[in-house]
Amino acid sequence: MKYLVFTGPPNSGKTTLIGRLARRFSEEQEYVLVEYKDIYPNHGTPSYYRIPNESEDFHILLKKNNSYILLHSWGDVKSSIDFLAEVLNHLAQINIYPDLVVMPSHDGSTWLYKYVEERIGLNHENKTEILLGRMVRGKRRNGAVEWYLNSIMGLVNRSIPSNLLDE
Repeated sequence: MKYLVFTGPPNSGKTTLIGRLARRFSEEQEYVLVEYKDIYPNHGTPSYYRIPNESEDFHILLKKNNSYILLHSWGDVKSSIDFLAEVLNHLAQINIYPDLVVMPSHDGSTWLYKYVEERIGLNHENKTEILLGRMVRGKRRNGAVEWYLNSIMGLVNRSIPSNLLDE
């Protein structure tokens, strides 16, 4: 199992990028939605068979052929990491082992980052970490943020194992 970890401070785009990646896998790569869970089900009308909006926390499992990708956007508190560990354990019990897990994390100086490493089993061999920062600009903020997100998606594309992508 490989992990793609978006690391950064609050409001640096972690959930947005994971949401965009979920949409990309489902639309461009033709992955099928197997499971969806809105982390906060009281966010309005729940829809369990959809790709989430870019601003809501979720976890989804996508499948194509014999490949699985788990995208989990909630990583701000200890319970979110425990939830992800429970999902991974549940999947293992039914013999599903995602090829790629996409998840967020705070930076490496926090206790939560260390907890993620211990609880999920991340190490230097099984994770690719993409560091995010906050974009703060006045009138040109939207354009700068869009450029930033597109640049990060380019890096993500080069970080995903090639067997999970169509050429």
